[in-house]
Amino acid sequence: MPGADLLMITFRRPQYVELSLRSLLETCPADSRVWVWHNGDDQATLDVVQSMREHSRFHRFHHSERNVGLHDPINWLWTEAEGEFVSKIDDDCILEPDWVERLSAALTAYDRFGVLGSWRFQEEDYRPELAEAKLATYEGHTVLRNHWVQGSGFLFRRELINEFGALAADETFTRWCVRVARGGYVNGWLFPFVHEDHMDDPRSPNTLYTNDDAFRALRPLSAIATGVNSVGDWLEQTRRDAIDVQRASLDLRNYVGWRFRRKNAIRKARRTLTGRAPW
Repeated sequence: MPGADLLMITFRRPQYVELSLRSLLETCPADSRVWVWHNGDDQATLDVVQSMREHSRFHRFHHSERNVGLHDPINWLWTEAEGEFVSKIDDDCILEPDWVERLSAALTAYDRFGVLGSWRFQEEDYRPELAEAKLATYEGHTVLRNHWVQGSGFLFRRELINEFGALAADETFTRWCVRVARGGYVNGWLFPFVHEDHMDDPRSPNTLYTNDDAFRALRPLSAIATGVNSVGDWLEQTRRDAIDVQRASLDLRNYVGWRFRRKNAIRKARRTLTGRAPW
């Protein structure tokens, strides 16, 4: 089947879902199919989702009364989708209107592209002294290479699921991307970037994080895990994340075996000591 199957997982942010889901439905290509999985019982968010059920591109809906996280919804799409391409879009993200077309064009042009992502950071976060060494061009399409991308605004050919399988138990999307890279595929961000407005970035014009009280009331899980309690600290961590991904090694040996275990040990130690850790 042609077209793309696009998953959005919603939870309890009706203000964001009103923007993100509506934008996704209105801007994705006509042959796209939007799947929505709602976690939990937040009625305000459910009402927003239900208000869009009649849209021609709204394909399937699933409601889990408890928050089951990301693993089950992702595998729901990956095992039941029939389109040529698949993706997940976070409910706090808005993509450029032509993002599917741009990413699918690159994937079609070069069959060794694996997972291609959109860029959720700001223009000011780009560091050419770090990134340019990782830029590579294939069949006229340039990517900022990295062995994983973030779990929103990416696109890949569904046939990769046939080759590598769905997410294994306790496997993250990041680790799945690394498996794809180890299989000989090129992952990364299309360059010039396809932009994703990550509304949790305090610099986004659509952010809810307008002050520290609002931030603490709505902190994302990653902020809770790293002990971030203020807008300023969250912005600092976001900027640091952008540098970390541009600096990340392309040596696959760093993501398996003892090197990977050592890296994880250092990461956990840094989080324990400072409340912060890189990707």
